[in-house]
Amino acid sequence: MSARINGGGSITQLDFTYNTNTYYKVALVYNATSSKLFVNGVLQDSDTTLALPTGLNQLAFNRASGTTEMEGNVKQVLYFPEALSDADCITLTT
Repeated sequence: MSARINGGGSITQLDFTYNTNTYYKVALVYNATSSKLFVNGVLQDSDTTLALPTGLNQLAFNRASGTTEMEGNVKQVLYFPEALSDADCITLTT
């Protein structure tokens, strides 16, 4: 599974290995210097080369190509207008 952040003309992709038919709690956080992906209370991937997007204008669930819809279920989506701390992301995804 991948989480992608598009911004500033570049794409940051964060990955983790998953099993089908398994539920995951996932948090994607980004700020001016980095992006991080937390899954089930553990930091799975991070990147410090992010070109900061100039505002979130789309949240999409699709395959990496961006053209095929995701096959799966989402129980809940939360959006926070400010980056959460690592500790907050771990707590939310545990």
